[in-house]
Amino acid sequence: MIFSLRIQQLLFALVLVLTCALAALFEGGSLSQGVLGDNASLTYALDVWCVVVCVVGTYVALRLFSFDRVRRSVRDGGDTAYYRWAGVRTLLVALSLWSEVAIYYLTLQSQTAHYTLFISLVAAIFCIPTARERDGLKSKDDSQ
Repeated sequence: MIFSLRIQQLLFALVLVLTCALAALFEGGSLSQGVLGDNASLTYALDVWCVVVCVVGTYVALRLFSFDRVRRSVRDGGDTAYYRWAGVRTLLVALSLWSEVAIYYLTLQSQTAHYTLFISLVAAIFCIPTARERDGLKSKDDSQ
């Protein structure tokens, strides 16, 4: 794991850039679009996947540092623990964004993937690792 705030922020930005690159590859025709749109039951299953990834992934990513175990880990482990958990949060955001972009373009009939993608993108803004968040988590005691 990489233990530097600037590197964590760059990795997070890389996730967003790769999300845009994936969408650009689909839009540009480099990747095939609509190949999974024929099957209604598959489209429904992928829509359900998008909702689950969006709701659960976004909730966990946004609330990760409020869970007791994570908060204690960061308080006791310092910067190293914060960067580890920030990496987990970045992976959750990446899973959500990349799967929603892929499903949207592979089905081209899924408005659900379209809406969940925008929800996940907005939520991702609040998941960027910051020094203020790191320092606040290291100084909190259990009574707060």
